[in-house]
Amino acid sequence: MSDDDAALYRRLVDALNRGDLQLGFRFNALIAPSSPAFRLGEALFLIGVLAALALAPQFVGVAGYSNVVLAGLAMVGLVWGRWLWQRIKHRATKLGIESLENWEALWRRGAFELAPAGRRRGDVCIAPTGDWRAFVRRHLIAKVGPT
Repeated sequence: MSDDDAALYRRLVDALNRGDLQLGFRFNALIAPSSPAFRLGEALFLIGVLAALALAPQFVGVAGYSNVVLAGLAMVGLVWGRWLWQRIKHRATKLGIESLENWEALWRRGAFELAPAGRRRGDVCIAPTGDWRAFVRRHLIAKVGPT
């Protein structure tokens, strides 16, 4: 990676920290087991809940099963899903601003999208096909000039 890449990356991280750019997240790229932001233990929790729902009739009887299923689905869908997604986004952000190498790896996976603060329609750079370097040049360097 070139010195120019490193300088653009520093500008990008500074702009994200200041709130000049928004970082969006791509669900399919981050939720996969091969993603660096994914944790197997969190996925195993979901499997455990689903297994418990499948075994519930043996413990609560068939009559109470529908209530158990509804409560379990609510927990999985509303509580666990939202919690897991927030944790994955937090880890992806932390990894992405930690180093250029991490940023590049996550960008190649298609994990992020960039937009100016107050996102203007159509003015979004989506990984992996978008060029984040050109986006940084266009939105940060063109506005404030070179360092």
